Amino acid sequence: MPDPRLKILVLSTFDGTNANVIRDFLFSFKVHSRHEYYYIFDCRLLDEETDFSPFDVILIFWSVYLLGPDIYQSVRERIRKTSALKVLFLQDEYSDVRPMNRVMSELGVQVMFTCIGERDHEVFYPKALIPSLQAVYPVIPGYVPAYLERVKVVDRVSRPLDIGYRSRAVPYYLGDLGQEKRIVAERFAAISRDDGFVSDISVRERDRVYGQRWLDFLAASRCVLGSASGASVVDFSGEIRRNCERYLGLHPEATYEEVKQRFFAEVDWKVVIDTVSPRLFEAAAFHCTLIQHEGEYAGILQPERHYIRVRRDYSNIQDVVERVKDAAYCREIASNAHRDLIASGTYSYRAFVARFDRALAAHTGPPARRRNVSQFRFYAQNFVWHDQAIIPYRDRFAILPSRKLAGALVRRGLSKLPRERFGAVGSRLIENPGEFFVKAYVSTRIGLRVPALRALMWRYFMDEALRRRIGYHELMNDLLKLDIVRRAQTRILRTRQPFTMSLAFDAESGVVMLTSSGPSDEDTETMRNGSAPPGLHEALRGGRVKLIIWDHCVLSRQIVYVPFGRGWVTVGLGMGGVHRFDALTELARRHPEEAASILVPILAGRVSEDQ
Repeated sequence: MPDPRLKILVLSTFDGTNANVIRDFLFSFKVHSRHEYYYIFDCRLLDEETDFSPFDVILIFWSVYLLGPDIYQSVRERIRKTSALKVLFLQDEYSDVRPMNRVMSELGVQVMFTCIGERDHEVFYPKALIPSLQAVYPVIPGYVPAYLERVKVVDRVSRPLDIGYRSRAVPYYLGDLGQEKRIVAERFAAISRDDGFVSDISVRERDRVYGQRWLDFLAASRCVLGSASGASVVDFSGEIRRNCERYLGLHPEATYEEVKQRFFAEVDWKVVIDTVSPRLFEAAAFHCTLIQHEGEYAGILQPERHYIRVRRDYSNIQDVVERVKDAAYCREIASNAHRDLIASGTYSYRAFVARFDRALAAHTGPPARRRNVSQFRFYAQNFVWHDQAIIPYRDRFAILPSRKLAGALVRRGLSKLPRERFGAVGSRLIENPGEFFVKAYVSTRIGLRVPALRALMWRYFMDEALRRRIGYHELMNDLLKLDIVRRAQTRILRTRQPFTMSLAFDAESGVVMLTSSGPSDEDTETMRNGSAPPGLHEALRGGRVKLIIWDHCVLSRQIVYVPFGRGWVTVGLGMGGVHRFDALTELARRHPEEAASILVPILAGRVSEDQ
């Protein structure tokens, strides 16, 4: 008889530095499912030679950015043609809904798991646009891992913080609901000062804590703030996101209200994604009292049973303050949340995967007779051929002896340092030293290798006043992006997602705009003849260029390319795919003649590697 277990290939993006929820969710299938799982942690290694035939199911995990360059177009076509059941998990579904529908159709997705409420499934994922789609199942962004179920609670009375909170500012185009993360931080920082609460509240990126330090932070907090996870603006076409990112690239000081009125005031709160953050479960596991903005929370949380409710207009804030001061009331709320969310097991990964297995059974028959694939051989080949050094191990992962292991050991040592003390550069180094050093090496090598870029570096080092205004890392970041522009404009860029570029100059505003578009679009006149827009050279020589900006957001927020010979490197282009060349703009302002002679040929596509 055939093995009743299905062979499931999991496609993901995971490098070991990801947040706990990605790790816990990703490996929960292997730990709790009855089936066999084979993990790809870097989809860049998939190519025309990848054999999908041994697998009954291909599961595409939500860490893969399907609208970007993670998976080759040719690989997508091969996935669609395979007989395996195609399963997709999605999160952050508030933007580019219809482009995602098209990608799902291209992949032949048959079963998907979404954080969208069931009442809106057909709105977001209509079968008319995704003919292969058989079923849509609801999930939440994360569940309760076994280690949280085993947490031993420290006496709440001895906790040094009355209120703790860590989050990040989210893009404006998520609407009012997204801004609540910032609002709750600002309001309760003031409330803590006025009412004598000891608090540690921040939405600054450098103050974020991860891993064990985050769990220690929760253990030190009597109460934890929060708001619903999701968005009150759903951008079906992606146009709102692109307009906002482009506008903020040009006007970085623009306020939320200004951007809202320009681009999405009429659609805010029309379609809403309102679910729970996995951090709620973490706080509940440590018996923290939840203080939350009012919301639906996917129907999981009940106000004044699981959390102290804060009205969005703060009309009940005095009642909230009194309840936070009431130790007995806070203990009751925390106990209710722990009992219903943690101890019950209802929201455990174990329960989630059991539901997942039942869903698979509804869409698969007995496993087909396929070529057997050894897990040892699968991971050994990926390690030898593709340098995939991560392998699943129990409920987590192990790293084989490699550069990645060395990087992981360095990161473990650096993680003990407080990120907030070392600024933006130090914070990035501590968070992901491997990626930091790769990009530092690539940008430095490029700067030394290309004469035009080397001249810009030399000018920077010779100008002491400029060095005081602009950090070396800022210049090298700009040079790295400028070299990608140079390669794209001279058509030598080897990238996972080919694109063309147009170059425009607005003399009135002094803005130089580079805009990416798909390779099927018609080439611009600039690309055909390598000419610069009228007035650009003179404006640079006269110091009248106020901003150089690259808008790649119509395609992706990152580029995956080969800088030297072999080996893919991923370069982010700002939070939404728009990069401001602020360091280069300042250098051009201080040294206009030299900058004009170097930048115009690069931007117009007339500089090869030896020039």
